[in-house]
Amino acid sequence: MGGRTLTRGRDGTVYNVVHQKAAEKEYRCPACNTVIRVGEANVVVWTEDTIWGTQAGIDGRRHWHSGCWARRPH
Repeated sequence: MGGRTLTRGRDGTVYNVVHQKAAEKEYRCPACNTVIRVGEANVVVWTEDTIWGTQAGIDGRRHWHSGCWARRPH
């Protein structure tokens, strides 16, 4: 995976964002609900700031198309 960055959302939530050069398996992007294909660049996003604790946030991480993540409402 690529380097991790932290991004603050409009609601103040801090997200961990990791840029991947190529997906290792298929994922479904939560923004557009289409498949991220094997080999396609994407970002993995999660927050550790949840009421259920850090591990719940990590377990809830999602793969997004890079463009979908960039176009999300900030």
